[in-house]
Amino acid sequence: TVPAPRTAYVKQIHAREVGLTIVELGGGREKKGDPIDHAVGVVLQCKVGDRVRKGEALFTLHANDRVKRDVAIERLLRAYRFSSRKVPRLPHFYKTVR
Repeated sequence: TVPAPRTAYVKQIHAREVGLTIVELGGGREKKGDPIDHAVGVVLQCKVGDRVRKGEALFTLHANDRVKRDVAIERLLRAYRFSSRKVPRLPHFYKTVR
């Protein structure tokens, strides 16, 4: 479990960076036929708009290689943007298609 680096609101999480980080850990395929390691992944503890205190759980990373884990933690931390001001939460859905 990785703690929040500061007290703030979660302004943005770069989903592409999160996804690519998991691929680098082995949790996704770079090309057809690559194996998938089902033991790796990330659980995001906070969503956009949430207020997080320094030291609170920001995300939990599951990895089975220490070097890859350390690289993934740094990359995931860089995927977050924080704000000292309140940030609106993202909608649960944008539109209903009928």
